[in-house]
Amino acid sequence: MFKWFAFISVLCLWGCDLPWKKSDPVVASVGKTELKLSELKLLRPDWDQTSERQRLQMLETWVTQEALYQEALVRGLDQDPETKRILDFSRKKIILDRLASKITDTLQVTENEVQHYYEAHPEYFLRTQSLYTGAIFRYADTKTATRVFRELKSQNMNALPPIDSNSVKITRFDSLKTSPDPCIAEDLSALAVGKLTPPRSCKGFFKSMVIFSSLDSGSVKPLAEVFSFAENLARGDKRNEKMKNFKIETKNKRAIFTYPDYFCGPSKE
Repeated sequence: MFKWFAFISVLCLWGCDLPWKKSDPVVASVGKTELKLSELKLLRPDWDQTSERQRLQMLETWVTQEALYQEALVRGLDQDPETKRILDFSRKKIILDRLASKITDTLQVTENEVQHYYEAHPEYFLRTQSLYTGAIFRYADTKTATRVFRELKSQNMNALPPIDSNSVKITRFDSLKTSPDPCIAEDLSALAVGKLTPPRSCKGFFKSMVIFSSLDSGSVKPLAEVFSFAENLARGDKRNEKMKNFKIETKNKRAIFTYPDYFCGPSKE
């Protein structure tokens, strides 16, 4: 109980704005191991935005982990052969990751390199769904619907024709995957591009629909639409190529011998 009271007292003193408080105070200690405020902030980059409760929880977590770690050392677990093997493996991996970062973190790709990658790998930029651009015609009455359809049904429209806006209300749609009005047409892929559909009665109005253009599923998206994605892929490809060459150069600098006879079986020839 006394130890816990002392721990809380330390927290209270730490939270007070005292004139003698250090710029980087020790906020907790377990045995001879101390935790400074700067170290705690490194563990939590958003420290300044955390609540007091969250900070106390972090401190308690550190104290618990450090106490358990010291107990593990007392039991000699750091000298365990398996522990040493895992530590050596982890240390090597961390250093290798740092080396890879040093080699590739400043790598940049030019627009020409992005363009080249985009053209060489179209399979990464295919549309998974078709997109449709067109318009819906809502007619003032049956007579208008019949007249407009008769005038336009034989035309191949890729844009709106001149139409009296007093008798026909036109609503455009752009890059849609599904029908904007299922009453007229449920499946946009079933409509012929450029052809006005026959008028249909929908919720008290006669309506038609026309598809001006479609971007079919499986078609390649334009580079402008996927530039960021293509840039990331191109950078990754360039990074892999650079690391591949760096590995070859690094091995060529050293005397390397392998002895496969120790683990390979006898030749079958």
